[in-house]
Amino acid sequence: MFFRQISDFDENFKFLDRLNILLFNVWHDNNADAYRTQSIEQLEMFYRNYVNEMRQKSNELKALESEINELVEQLRSVVEDTRMLATDPEIRGCLLCTAYGRKPGISDVLTHERFVMSPNEDTHYVEDIAMSRCRYLCNIESASIDEQL
Repeated sequence: MFFRQISDFDENFKFLDRLNILLFNVWHDNNADAYRTQSIEQLEMFYRNYVNEMRQKSNELKALESEINELVEQLRSVVEDTRMLATDPEIRGCLLCTAYGRKPGISDVLTHERFVMSPNEDTHYVEDIAMSRCRYLCNIESASIDEQL
């Protein structure tokens, strides 16, 4: 989109250049030289700077558009995965458990943390599994199975 507008702008400037060539072919005095050096050269400099900036910004916008499109595709994939999990959840048969213990640095407050066990894990080792799964408890005193999902 921006590249097309820059190209249009470029075409208009080329047309202006052609008109100036015609003008300077018939206009030969000190005013013509002053107009050429003061106005036209300054206009050309501003034009070139503007076009360079716009091309750079257009390239940045194109890269951002590409990144947005990739993120949209990732989002669509996540939505599709979520729909599939909603219809056939992978957690079916898993066990929801709770571990009781103390947080590091706060030894006088008993708290809990929940975790999940897969159906093929041995339920006799709930406390051992809790020690490996719980992130916020350092001293686990007990763990129990709450429900099957």
